[in-house]
Amino acid sequence: MDMEGNIEFRWGKVWYYKTGKPKGLPLLVLHGGPGYPSDYLRNLEQLGSEREVIFYDQSGCGRSGRLSDPSLWTVEHFVQELEELRIKLKLDDCHLLGHSWGTILAAEYLYTKPLGVSSIVFASPCISIPLWLETTSRHLAELPQPLGKIILKYEADGKINSPEYKHAQHLYHITYECRIDPAPDGVKAANAGFGAGIYRHMWGPNEYTITGSLKNYDSSMRLREITQPALFTCGKFDSVSPQAAAYYQSQIPHAQLKVFENSSHMAHLEEEFLYIKILRQFLAQND
Repeated sequence: MDMEGNIEFRWGKVWYYKTGKPKGLPLLVLHGGPGYPSDYLRNLEQLGSEREVIFYDQSGCGRSGRLSDPSLWTVEHFVQELEELRIKLKLDDCHLLGHSWGTILAAEYLYTKPLGVSSIVFASPCISIPLWLETTSRHLAELPQPLGKIILKYEADGKINSPEYKHAQHLYHITYECRIDPAPDGVKAANAGFGAGIYRHMWGPNEYTITGSLKNYDSSMRLREITQPALFTCGKFDSVSPQAAAYYQSQIPHAQLKVFENSSHMAHLEEEFLYIKILRQFLAQND
């Protein structure tokens, strides 16, 4: 049964949506950004045929309240929010799926050794920002020239409204971020609810220029602390390279890795049927 609501926290309301049948353990979905709400992940509700799937918009974006206090724009705040959300929704036992920034949130949460997390899916993980930047720098260089140079030069010169820049940015997006053009409705909805302030503060102006508080983040050496069964996924053309994803996988005993050969950063949309199939298998194995 579908259920939608708001939970009141000390810092404001957090919106959630629950769907599916309470058969297997529920799946709690952690969206990316920071500040990019859950709409673009909503196709994962297909998993509701065998379990509840719970989405929420982290505070500061989407249908949740805005965080007016910048001192809360931290990893620690979102870890605390996740823990309190689980308590309020009575998710004593569940699976977690984090996408992009959501993988940092998931990892940091698991480092606190919470009870009742049966498994974790790291979708397009950015556990090491230095590794992320190695890949995105290579992507810029691989664009048909001089488009990569145009992106960097026009940003440096403040010419981001020029037609040349917008064309180059669009090509980058449909090559390395979501290879479906025009963008799916879920991506458009997430764009509309984007929490730009939090994104710029914690991440930066775009996916390949990281100037925010996460710019030096790297907890890849701590992944070995995670004891839950883990599945890493990424696209062949993702901002996380298959090599980086394989390195993360190697840090967790018995972790699995699936690379989607025709996808970039949103394999759950780009190869939807196969992605859902892989998730179903992994979650069922770890209920």
